[in-house]
Amino acid sequence: MTYSSLSSAVAAAVLVAGFNSSAIAQDDTQSTRIAATIAAHDETSPVTMWNPEDWPGTSVDDFLSLMPDQLHRTLGPAWEEAGEGSVSGTGCAGLFMGMGARLETEATEADDLTVSMQGLDGCHVAVLARYLSVRLEPGQAALDGCIGEMVAVNRHRSVASSMLRDADPDGVILSYLDLRLDTIIGDVVRTACPGMAAEILGSAS
Repeated sequence: MTYSSLSSAVAAAVLVAGFNSSAIAQDDTQSTRIAATIAAHDETSPVTMWNPEDWPGTSVDDFLSLMPDQLHRTLGPAWEEAGEGSVSGTGCAGLFMGMGARLETEATEADDLTVSMQGLDGCHVAVLARYLSVRLEPGQAALDGCIGEMVAVNRHRSVASSMLRDADPDGVILSYLDLRLDTIIGDVVRTACPGMAAEILGSAS
């Protein structure tokens, strides 16, 4: 499934259910809460407005200016770490755990889910894209086949998956985030890591 087709499917699910982002908290099905949260985020996220070639040199202040204040404490260190060519498997675990808890709580307000999704997007899409843009040379194949990058990104993805498993057993949120990551940095990864691209981008079968 492509990024655009997933977005269309999400929008259709919201339309059929008769909900919009302001009604997420009142919905009685987890799948529609997830679909509505993704649809609302898809329309407003600032992350894809950036040029990935500029990301290695983008300051932490510029990055955090796009994110809600309550996310700065976690995303700031993660962004700086990625700029140094490293990514932690646990650095953003709290953001994924928080999203899982909010999805499982019926009283969660739509705005809280929106902020949580911004945090996941910042950590799983922007931070990983920065890490990969620092580690990989655009237009050139990596000499080591990108084994290190594959291990690091999948360690991060494994933590995210475990934190969201109960709230999103079908993995809809993580699939959505992986497709956004592919949209931003996929071409660079496929050129530099032809044998590992699917594993790094989360599209391996």
